Amino acid sequence: MKTKFTHEKIFFSLTFVIVTTYVFLVYSGHRNVALEEETNDALISGEDKLKLKEGSKNVEEIRDTEDSKEDKMKKLPGFLIAGVKMCGTGALLEILKMHPNIAGPSYDKSEVHFWDKDYLYHKGIEYYKELMPDAEPDQTVIVKAPGVFCNPLALNRIFDVIPVVKMLLVVRNPIDRVVSDILHNYANGLQKGQKMPDINDIIMDRAGYIQAYKDSDISLHKSILMMSNYSMMFQQITNVFPMQNILIVNGQTLVEDPLSEIKKVEQFLRLPSFFSKDHFVLPKEKNGFPCFNLGEDSQCMDKKKGRPHPPLAEETIQFLRQLFQPMLNQFEVQTGIRYTL
Repeated sequence: MKTKFTHEKIFFSLTFVIVTTYVFLVYSGHRNVALEEETNDALISGEDKLKLKEGSKNVEEIRDTEDSKEDKMKKLPGFLIAGVKMCGTGALLEILKMHPNIAGPSYDKSEVHFWDKDYLYHKGIEYYKELMPDAEPDQTVIVKAPGVFCNPLALNRIFDVIPVVKMLLVVRNPIDRVVSDILHNYANGLQKGQKMPDINDIIMDRAGYIQAYKDSDISLHKSILMMSNYSMMFQQITNVFPMQNILIVNGQTLVEDPLSEIKKVEQFLRLPSFFSKDHFVLPKEKNGFPCFNLGEDSQCMDKKKGRPHPPLAEETIQFLRQLFQPMLNQFEVQTGIRYTL
């Protein structure tokens, strides 16, 4: 009887994800984009301005030794972190902000809603630009773009305004992502302050209706499953943006071996080589986030990041494996990136 129940859960969960995927893809529509190679260079203003000072190792050393300070300005982002929630998007942003040719917001202002919220989008692009961090002429702005997978118009809106923007999609083991998402919801999300039901009951949809977001009726159970469908998200992005403007970032590698992963990002974004092993201080704790060395100061991620995960029941693990592995197989076909649960 237990096996039948699990199979029924998988059937209904897969049905929900498939229907949701179909609706998103119909709305997003496929765009055939043929951008010339030099178009991407428009994101970066001239090779001379981008060259790092020889021997410089940290941001402040480079910026403080400039002969003359040019006025800072507001710019539209050249790089966007599109997701995925609870996969290391915050860590990626904090690391990239160390680069002297990057301008990013403070951590508490990093998620700039605009493209996904109709009432904000209708305020116009100048409203959005004013939300961006101040940037020097030789800097490219990077921010997160939350909610772009929840509004079928969001990605097309971005493309209409900044078609050459570089998109970063951070992924990790989807089972770990599910657990982190639930813990975050009860620590800092809509359910903050509420007693969390058994995590197995939430995943297996035995805990009753739990609202995931204040402006949506979607349940926490459905949300955590949908946001772990990386194949669907990748298809949504490639329906709008050309492949050469999209990079998949391994969130787990970003934590365990940040230098190797950030060098890939640095190359993709066509930034001058800057990062070295001296920029990272790895913690002793397993699964702990690295600290970032900024010369005289060091910065670490919030202690709320990397929360210990409670063990899952074997029934729950098997349910998630059977649900996610077909999605991951499709993701491998799309991107060449393999996850085995």
